[in-house]
Amino acid sequence: MMDSLTVLSIQVWLVIAYCSFCSPQLSYTHISLPFQPGQVDTWTVQSTGCSCQGSSLDLSCACCAKGGCNCDMSNKHRCVQCGLESSCGNVCNITLSSQDIIERSGRSTGELKPSADLRGPTFCWFRFAGSSDERVEIHIYRILRIGIYDPVHSRCAGGGMMFSRTVDSVADFSTAFICGENERFSPPLVLFHDIHESNTPVLMLKIDGPTDRSQFLAHYSFTKKNSKLTGQKNKGGKNVVNTDCDVEYSDCEGGGCRIASPGHPGVYPQNLECRYYIGKHNTKIRVWIKLLKLNLPRGSRSCESNYLAIYKGGEEVDQLCGDGDVTEFELESDGSRIYMLFRTGAVVSPFLYNGFLAEVQTKPAVPDSTVENRRELVHASQRENPPPPPPPPTVQSTDSKPGFINDGYVLKSMINPEREVRVFGCNEEVQGERERVGKVSSTPNLFHMNKCSIVFRGAERDVLLIKFTKLELRDGSCASTSLKISVQDPQSQSGVRVVQEICAGNKVDRPRFPLVVNSSLVFLDFKTDDKSRNSFQGAFKFQNVLTDGHPQSNSSCDIRILGDFFPFLPKLQGIISTPNDLDIFGVNQNSVDCDYSLETGANQSFILSISSSSPSQSSPLCLTGCDGTGCRCNTRSKMSEIDYIQIYSSTDRELGCLCGNFQKILPVIYRSDKKLKLKYHHSAKNQSYYSLDDRLKFSAQYKFTKSSSVSCGKTNFSDKKGVIYRPVLKSAHLPFFEDCEYIIQPPPHRLMHLEVVPPPSATVSCGDWEMNLWTEIRNQPSRNKDTSSVKQSEQSREYGRVKENVGRLCGGSRHTSFSIVDMFRKELHIRVSSISLHRAGFKVTWVSDSPIPIDIINNRKQELDGMTDRLADKITNGSTDMTVPLVNCVLLLLITIIL
Repeated sequence: MMDSLTVLSIQVWLVIAYCSFCSPQLSYTHISLPFQPGQVDTWTVQSTGCSCQGSSLDLSCACCAKGGCNCDMSNKHRCVQCGLESSCGNVCNITLSSQDIIERSGRSTGELKPSADLRGPTFCWFRFAGSSDERVEIHIYRILRIGIYDPVHSRCAGGGMMFSRTVDSVADFSTAFICGENERFSPPLVLFHDIHESNTPVLMLKIDGPTDRSQFLAHYSFTKKNSKLTGQKNKGGKNVVNTDCDVEYSDCEGGGCRIASPGHPGVYPQNLECRYYIGKHNTKIRVWIKLLKLNLPRGSRSCESNYLAIYKGGEEVDQLCGDGDVTEFELESDGSRIYMLFRTGAVVSPFLYNGFLAEVQTKPAVPDSTVENRRELVHASQRENPPPPPPPPTVQSTDSKPGFINDGYVLKSMINPEREVRVFGCNEEVQGERERVGKVSSTPNLFHMNKCSIVFRGAERDVLLIKFTKLELRDGSCASTSLKISVQDPQSQSGVRVVQEICAGNKVDRPRFPLVVNSSLVFLDFKTDDKSRNSFQGAFKFQNVLTDGHPQSNSSCDIRILGDFFPFLPKLQGIISTPNDLDIFGVNQNSVDCDYSLETGANQSFILSISSSSPSQSSPLCLTGCDGTGCRCNTRSKMSEIDYIQIYSSTDRELGCLCGNFQKILPVIYRSDKKLKLKYHHSAKNQSYYSLDDRLKFSAQYKFTKSSSVSCGKTNFSDKKGVIYRPVLKSAHLPFFEDCEYIIQPPPHRLMHLEVVPPPSATVSCGDWEMNLWTEIRNQPSRNKDTSSVKQSEQSREYGRVKENVGRLCGGSRHTSFSIVDMFRKELHIRVSSISLHRAGFKVTWVSDSPIPIDIINNRKQELDGMTDRLADKITNGSTDMTVPLVNCVLLLLITIIL
């Protein structure tokens, strides 16, 4: 019977054919091991049936696959890779020698899977001994109960895995990022380490606490450093002594140098700061830097901790983050040092980012006298031949990469002009990895036999959004003139399935929204007998459902993010921001409404942190106020006339509203284990959609994680004094999610004294734990005799609820006291929300003061009810003499409120 790790290893070989496309820049060796259906494991074909060592007549031993060898008689029913027979009994604390393994098994690759009885606490290592022309490559596909990941502090707790230079049983595994309760990685987590004379890379595993069973599945490869795809990328540098990763490139003339981030082309380590020095001290040189690849996390928050910067002396010339095309720089040093700084923050799943790769060329600087002579020649030439007038200004791209040009030997920073949106015509193929947005058009001169076909080939996990802005099917029938959108479908007899077909003669309404095609391979087929009268034009956009969410039908920008849609990513995280690329679909005049829906799966919760914003033209019309009752939009204008963001719960209850210039109150954090909806509204009343600076812009980070919900216990209290005490609770496996609302309704009193002791800052941060306090006053329900609509009465009671702020506390706040007046007509609400590795403890104590006798309140209530009834009767009967009853009613109401 095969265990789950063996089944996973089978699945790995089935999907290995397409893993090379999982990330456009992540590269790794494709390892093919000798597994066939029906085998016991990778190296064991069957557990019995082959001769044992020393006895050809004894057929009770295992039969081995090619490259496998029998274990000794104590494990005679199992085979392992030849060269690793010593690990038959315990696959832990072993040395893998490339020479032995290659000589005995005939291959330089293999599998790492510990023994089935691996349990915590334990420490285990795997040392890789090879030659100086090799590097070690590790692919991790699965880990089971090896530490846990703390999403709040972005680090492992209770153990983990590290790929290091030497064995170190006391290493700080809190810096590790490979850990988890039950994690699957597709594509695999790829790591590289180079082999040196004094360096034998080691994969270490540590589990601090007890576990019933722990496992991992990994593949390894002794890869040649000169391999074109996965070899060592650095060239021409020398490591700086007593540093982790600094390198000095003193001579990059002639053949030049090559600089790569640590571990390239695999995942780089976290929390690094590497400097790459170019040239020698006090030497004037000219430097050309060509950035070939840049693959870092996107988003403003990620750019703060994961970036590549270029310095001249102590001055930063430029800083790059995210990903992008080839970028070139040209710098001239006056003797100050030129260097590149690569800084990394937390490395989190999905593990798709592998840093950068650059080429560097240096030459001696041009002497100052030569520069002055050339400048004078240029000026003289300009005096004799004045330059033509400058061209009109061009639109600049908001996402273009900064570069440098040499203008008369004076270096100037510039932004590359915006690349025009490409228009694809008949018989062309759109490569989604290169062109994420574009336009399509039927070009009559490119038809082939009255047909026009366009293929859209997106990246892995891409879907296509397409909208036809012009579609003229005037003549003919479905047989002669039609437009089809199809996708690949192996179950269909033709191999494709039609998603949408539009025929001539049918009424065609201009689509309001793009068509969402849930496939990364889409075919557009247009046929007509009259190319002059029948044509189409449209626009398209590829969207990656992993990083950008699932686009929704009947919308231009609604997306849905499902926390459990990718089972191999239990810590799905990403960024949502102001919708872009809408102008390509013609959304430019009307108001824009976009819904971002975040939904959890089983045993999941998430944090949504709105971290940055930029106000719109309508910002003076609206102000945001935040307190214990939440955040509200305050405006005298109609909401439809301003830009704003609203947050709704799973029951469509508004949790908050942000508008105007609210950067100073950020971050605003929401937590949920169900569903939240962020609604973005842009008003086109006072501004043009084309002006990106005129609309509200925002960026919000979300992070889903496996969690264990905390029981709130008793939540309703009616005593005049009491205590809510929640002790600290430590988790053995998953982080805690807590969202509890406590309601205190003491007997009628004039005053309540409240003491709150929040958790200390050493336990949790403000982002981990939050407490909001407010009071609610419920107005008298309507005395209308018509109670036919229960829903209407419920809404009336809800709308009649008046909230008053008491305060807001977070982790690390001080012991705080509150005094709340008029508690005879109020109820106190305390809401605690947190996601943390340990449930934070807190304590709330209240005492009510100055009680009011209940008979007085009841008498006042009866008098007020009677007077209200009499006043209502007079109004109903059309009486005009209502002055005295109305005055008496108001006076009695005031007396009741004062009491």
